Amino acid sequence: MNIQRNIALFEANLANVKRPGMDKLLEYIRKSDFYRAPASTKYHLACEGGLLQHSLNVLSALRWSLRPDDDLDASTWHYSVAASDVETIPDETAIVVALLHDICKANFYGVSYRNVKNEATGKWEKAPYYTVEDKMPLGHGAKSAMILKEYIPLTTPEMYAVWWHMGYAGLNHVDAMPGPWRNYITPYLVGVMDEFCNYYTEEIVFVKPTQVGGTECLFNILGWIISQDPSDTMFVYPSDALAERTSRNRIDPMCRLSAPLRERYKPHQSQKLEMRFQGMSLYLTGANSPSDLSSSPIKRLFLDEVDKFPGASKKEADPIKLARERTKTFRNRKICMASTPTLKTGHIWRAKEDADIEKHYFPGLNLVQNNMRVYV
Repeated sequence: MNIQRNIALFEANLANVKRPGMDKLLEYIRKSDFYRAPASTKYHLACEGGLLQHSLNVLSALRWSLRPDDDLDASTWHYSVAASDVETIPDETAIVVALLHDICKANFYGVSYRNVKNEATGKWEKAPYYTVEDKMPLGHGAKSAMILKEYIPLTTPEMYAVWWHMGYAGLNHVDAMPGPWRNYITPYLVGVMDEFCNYYTEEIVFVKPTQVGGTECLFNILGWIISQDPSDTMFVYPSDALAERTSRNRIDPMCRLSAPLRERYKPHQSQKLEMRFQGMSLYLTGANSPSDLSSSPIKRLFLDEVDKFPGASKKEADPIKLARERTKTFRNRKICMASTPTLKTGHIWRAKEDADIEKHYFPGLNLVQNNMRVYV
């Protein structure tokens, strides 16, 4: 990593932002530790200059995800959802939201020391590590937006992008930590959510302990489907009663809390177990309702707590098999199965055993995949 080269690239991009206050903002950045700070304490780019490198990486990734406008000048981009252009974005906006979304991390980290055993000599030595020393505890995205507004004007889309850059998902009052979703609280779930966007992965098998955010992880993926790639989706729970409670107490509040989801939600056309959105329907059902599991085709299927599902009977097939049948007409279907394991003969463990290639996303969590199935 060449920090001086990154500084030059960072400031060259900021020079293209022509709005009042940029000189004062750049002065603030230069006086802070932004150029030398890490991007995190240990999860990504936890090294000197990591925050600067991360900011440049985000700009590169954002520009890659947009389509340049052939008709207008080179400083304009198109943002597309479901293969349709929905927004024209100035490159100046891309620069601001990408390079400055984590300005809240300036003067945020400190360095401490701990004893680490030198494997070569067998002696204990002091080794530095990063700590959080937040001198202005105002949140994450919200804090970045506040700092930027002190120096430069922001458009409403820019404010939204910076404030909610951890995602538009939010936890409601029933959760232990209500408010915007924060990846740093459960970094081990990021790989699971990212895997859903992997074109080559058709199935995700999520073997998890209890109370680690697994259900919220599935809801975040659902939010992405609703806002980015609407298509008929089904959630299957162990019982109809649980499906109703989830619809009423979790999914409905989530859709009302998030602005992009609220815009697409049609509550007056929705029922508890059949929620309507712009361009798609969300079906919720229990594994104890075979008739609901074998009706309309769906592209996205989520099976939650499958080890609590009833087994096959003489009259009805296995509920998992019935639900999977609904996706078979879609070439690009996605199936996500999640559960806390019970027995080796349980649904989730048997599904896990079908996977055979292993990667590591996070210490303690394994990602196993072939071209069809991923085990987390």
